[in-house]
Amino acid sequence: MRRTLAVVGVLTVVSVAACGDESAETSGSPTEYGSVSELVEATGAASAEYETAQLTLTGSGDVLSGDGMSGQMRFGDDHTDLAMYADGAKGGIVLLDEVVYLNSSQEMVPGKPWVRIDPEQEQKGVAAFLRLMARQMIQSSDPTRTLGDYEKAARIVAAEPESVDGTETVRHDVEVDLKTLADVVEDGTDKLLIQTSVDMGVETVKYSMWVDGRDLPMKVETESMSPQGEPVNSTLTYDGWGDPVEIETPPDAKTADVSEVRMPGMPN
Repeated sequence: MRRTLAVVGVLTVVSVAACGDESAETSGSPTEYGSVSELVEATGAASAEYETAQLTLTGSGDVLSGDGMSGQMRFGDDHTDLAMYADGAKGGIVLLDEVVYLNSSQEMVPGKPWVRIDPEQEQKGVAAFLRLMARQMIQSSDPTRTLGDYEKAARIVAAEPESVDGTETVRHDVEVDLKTLADVVEDGTDKLLIQTSVDMGVETVKYSMWVDGRDLPMKVETESMSPQGEPVNSTLTYDGWGDPVEIETPPDAKTADVSEVRMPGMPN
């Protein structure tokens, strides 16, 4: 469960982030937004306009141990495609057409390093556990899905001008109350995951977003706590907005279905 919470945190950060190419010109002064809904609408529209971006993710916790992750995003009309790979180690995540492909540091199925997870397909045992993760990954990949859903439980607590690598931005500090979110979220799977976090003592997730004059976040930081009381923090930066990206499904011969996965100590 600790790893699950860490994955959710990491991908939620990705969901609210998008940052601009530092070499590109910003259009006007950055805007100070007073509500989460305004912030989500603005950054979502800007992301859709640029369509693609490169990202780098570093931080603490089980999922981000090591040298961090790097990847690409592509924003579509109704979904977001994503490919992220661990730097200096095996492992990665591909999200394509709302299907998740997971590559862990250890093969879950011999000879097949990738596992395909369709979140709409009912599963049992360990497959259901991975399906839960996949659903959260998909919902966390698009800022309009994630913070839009969080609006009733999220608030901007501060907004101040701040320079990032010489570029004028406004830093927006956002807090999400997980107890409130568990009460208002409608999807049963999401409610279960959020309530589990609350029951284990995780009450708040904090975000800081540096948004430039194009309404593109240049950097996003997240801060939370694990059920063990340890900090789980991450920093996400983007560049290369509008540059070509390559997001493809892993080879069929190297990909297992989630129903084939077996894990010690978990029901099949």
